[in-house]
Amino acid sequence: MADEIRNPYEAWDFPPIFEPKFTNAHIISHTPREFCISFGVTHPPSNKVTPVVQLVLTKEHLMELVLNMQSQLKQFNEGGSERGGGRI
Repeated sequence: MADEIRNPYEAWDFPPIFEPKFTNAHIISHTPREFCISFGVTHPPSNKVTPVVQLVLTKEHLMELVLNMQSQLKQFNEGGSERGGGRI
């Protein structure tokens, strides 16, 4: 495809100071219209979770995220590229 973006990060405008966050805990809940995914981090032996971010998505955007994650997991398991891409 000629109009396909080769670098998925090309269209993203990251701020000069952008710090990726590690998470190892999550909670998923929903309302009749939206899904809420809360990510956090916990360090044993404590059972306390420090919240990192909370995302609110429509059903359509959640389905798109799930499909994208499944695709990335498949590539990862098949020994794909060193750094996964992702759809925009």
